Amino acid sequence: IYIDSHQHQVWGGVGYFRMNSRWDEENPPNDASAFDQSLFFDPVQSHMGVLLDTNIKQKSGSDARWGIIFEDVDRDAFKRDYPNVEAPVHNALDASDDWVREKTLRIAEYYRIASDPDELIYIEDTDEATGETKTSTFRMSEAPDTMTKALKEAEKNGAVVRRRKVWNKRLQWFKIAGNKIIDRNLKLPGRGNFIPIIRVLGREIITNGRMDRKGVVRPLKDMQRLFNYYLSSDAEFNGLQSKSPYIGYKESFEGIPQWATLNTSNPPYLAANMVSDEIEGPIPLPQRQQGPTESPAFRNGMTMALQYMGIISGIPDANYGRTTNEQSGLAVKERRRGGDTSNYDFADALAEAVAYAGRIAIEWIPDVYDTKRTVKVMARDGKQSEITMDPEQKQAIMVQKAQEQADGEEAIERIFFNPNVGKYEVVSEVGPSYATQREEAWDAFTGIVTRSPELMGIFGDLLFLTA
Repeated sequence: IYIDSHQHQVWGGVGYFRMNSRWDEENPPNDASAFDQSLFFDPVQSHMGVLLDTNIKQKSGSDARWGIIFEDVDRDAFKRDYPNVEAPVHNALDASDDWVREKTLRIAEYYRIASDPDELIYIEDTDEATGETKTSTFRMSEAPDTMTKALKEAEKNGAVVRRRKVWNKRLQWFKIAGNKIIDRNLKLPGRGNFIPIIRVLGREIITNGRMDRKGVVRPLKDMQRLFNYYLSSDAEFNGLQSKSPYIGYKESFEGIPQWATLNTSNPPYLAANMVSDEIEGPIPLPQRQQGPTESPAFRNGMTMALQYMGIISGIPDANYGRTTNEQSGLAVKERRRGGDTSNYDFADALAEAVAYAGRIAIEWIPDVYDTKRTVKVMARDGKQSEITMDPEQKQAIMVQKAQEQADGEEAIERIFFNPNVGKYEVVSEVGPSYATQREEAWDAFTGIVTRSPELMGIFGDLLFLTA
C-alpha cells in the first residue's frame, strides 16, 4: 500500500491510501469470534479519483473535514453485491456527466465529520463539613437539565467552575451509486477526529493564488521530448540510408536469383554474369557498399538529454546502477546518498502520511478490537510474536513470566495489552530498513577486521551475529 501511494506521489505529485475495518472472516464459525473485526490499509482504484477537503493545510490531510473516493464498478458486480438495490438508470448531476454508463456505475464513498457544539465543565468543590475537595469533569450534553442551575448555585457558593467550548464529533460514511445513497454508517470507529483517507503529497506550492502540485516527472518532460526527438531523428537517418549491400550493372545480376534474396538468406557464394563492353571491355564486378552508419550528433544528443535528466531530477547514474567514475563501494554509496538527499522531501512526506495512518489506527483500535483476542505482531527485525488484547484488564500492559513449552520448544512470555488505557503517539522513521542496516553494520565490521585482523579474536562473535 505504501509503495503504491509513494509511486503516484513521485509520478504525479499525490497518492492516496485508506483505512478500513472489516470482519476477520467472510464465512466465520458460529462462535463469538464471528463478530471480530480488524483494521486494514486498502489502496484506491484511481489516485486521481479522490477528493479531499479543499481547506486542508496539513500535507497528510489530517485536518480534512470530508473526503470522497470514486470507483467505477461493473453493473453485474453491483447487482451481485447489492441485490436489493435497483441500479440507477440516469445520471446524478446532469446529462453531461458520466456517473451512469451502459456497463458501469460510478460509486462514491463519502466521508464526513459531523459535529455538534457542546460545553466541557470542570467543577471543584470543597465540602465545608469535612474539608474534602471533590472534582468532576463532564459535558453538558451528558448532564441532566437541572445541571445549569446547579452550576450557578455552586459558583455562588465559591466552587471553582471552568468552562470550555468543545465539539461532539462523529465520523460518518455514505455510499452513493448514481443518484442514490445505497448504504450508510452514521457512527464509524474513533472519536471523529480524522477522515480515514491518507494523502501522500509530492511538491506543492501556491504561486499567485494558484496551486501547483507536481512530482519528479514534470520537470523532466522537456528533456524527454529532446531525447525522443534525437532518437526519432536517428531512426530516420538510419532508415533513409541504402539497405542494398552491393551495387553494379543490372546485366551482372540477370538470371541469378541469389542477388534478390541477400536480405533474407545467407548463400555460401555469389555468382555474377561476365559482361563486356565493346569499347571498355569487361565491366567491373558488383561492389559491396558500406552499410548504414549511425550519426554521432544524434547519439551525443541522446546522451546529453539523459545527463540533463539526472541533473534536473537530482538522481545521478549511481542510483540506477550505471557505471560511473567512482571506484570504491563507499564512493558509489555517497553518490547515491546525494540523489536521496535531493529528493528527500518525497520520503519525508511519505513518513508523515504513515504517521497519520498510525494516529487513525490508535483512535480506531479501542472500538475495533473491543473483545479479548490474540493477535500477531511483527518487530522491526521481522520476528513475529503474539499479544493478547484484553479491553477488560486494568493495566495497559501486563507481562506474564516465561512458561516452558511442550516438546522442548522455547519458553515464551505472555503479553496482555489493553488499548483503552493510556495515551499513545506514533513515530515514523525515514531511513534504511532493518535488513539494510544489518548489511551496513556487516560492511563496517568487515572493513575494520580487514585492516586489523587481530581484532577478530576480540569481537568475531559479534561480527557473525550481524550476518
